Amino acid sequence: MSGSEQQVRLAARLYEMRDTAKRFSGDRWPKTFATFGGYVQAAMKKWNLDTIPAAMRLVGELQKNAPGSEMTQMYLVAAAVELIEPEKTKS
Repeated sequence: MSGSEQQVRLAARLYEMRDTAKRFSGDRWPKTFATFGGYVQAAMKKWNLDTIPAAMRLVGELQKNAPGSEMTQMYLVAAAVELIEPEKTKS
């Protein structure tokens, strides 16, 4: 598998994770995104990282220190994706 194919597959998985988080959140998504997006933005500033690396560092910290935090991890990655490319409202 080529590097560009791997990148496309990773991007698709990230979008899928965002879509899953939005389905779980339902009408609460705007508030959920604001909360977790804020965490990602704070991590970006604290560690001087871009969006995805900051979210992944937060996820790594959770994996080490907070067993059972899978939903939080999903919301962090979903918020990072939304920060990079907000989903347009469907008409």
